[in-house]
Amino acid sequence: MVFLFGSATDAALSVLACRDRYGTRWIEQHLEHLRADGSFEDLGNRDVLRFGDQLDSWIGKSGTPRLILHYDALWDHVDTLSEFTGVPVLLPARRARSGAAAADSATRARFAETYAALDARIAALPACQEFT
Repeated sequence: MVFLFGSATDAALSVLACRDRYGTRWIEQHLEHLRADGSFEDLGNRDVLRFGDQLDSWIGKSGTPRLILHYDALWDHVDTLSEFTGVPVLLPARRARSGAAAADSATRARFAETYAALDARIAALPACQEFT
């Protein structure tokens, strides 16, 4: 298993941007697939998409080989990813995430405050870690 993780703030802002890009139905399905603990309206106030739970589950899982890889380090660890999966990985050119740019400064600040503790935990993790 490969678990790709990154900033909870960026991920939440990305979901916010997806509402405009893909519509309400897509958001409803996304919340359902992630077994959200709240509504889209709560996204800027608490971790309704359970990013922290996902992180804890993948790191704490046992009995399954897994590569835990930070999104921002993905392009730096292509060889590790290829070796782990047994498949040569060719990534497209890296491009900036657009979710944060789609939100106004007050929204970005509110999301950053909401996810600050989780983002601090994420920042403290190794960029790439293999568990066998």
